Amino acid sequence: MTGTLKLFKKVAATFLLIFGVPLSVWAIAEIVNPNSTSEDREDAIAALAILTLPPTALGSWLVWGLHKEHQQKLNAQFKAEGDLLQSVFFRILEDNGGQMTILRLAKEAQISGEEARVYLDRKAVEFNATFEVGEQGEITYQFHL
Repeated sequence: MTGTLKLFKKVAATFLLIFGVPLSVWAIAEIVNPNSTSEDREDAIAALAILTLPPTALGSWLVWGLHKEHQQKLNAQFKAEGDLLQSVFFRILEDNGGQMTILRLAKEAQISGEEARVYLDRKAVEFNATFEVGEQGEITYQFHL
């Protein structure tokens, strides 16, 4: 979606909700107020149905749509990052005869050491890998190719 259209949707949703929500609250309060006359209640019901619910509903629909678009964009980004990480993972395995360290994955995939450790632990379970702890405490995962 273009930036201009997205900005328009945000501005429109904001305007509609700023207009619709407070007036809806006022109309509902007027409807349930025991001191309101029947004419005031009828006017409030008409205002609620005609003036406040449609803009509130449209504003909410726009916000929901913007939220869904944002979620889809994030999901696509996470998938692309996951695909890139998997590509780096398999390339390192190929280059090193199935051996991998947390540091190597973190460095080449440009992720944190914790993210690399979690990823490698998950892959080690998935592929039934073994690991060795070196003298310095470094962990080397051995994936059987």
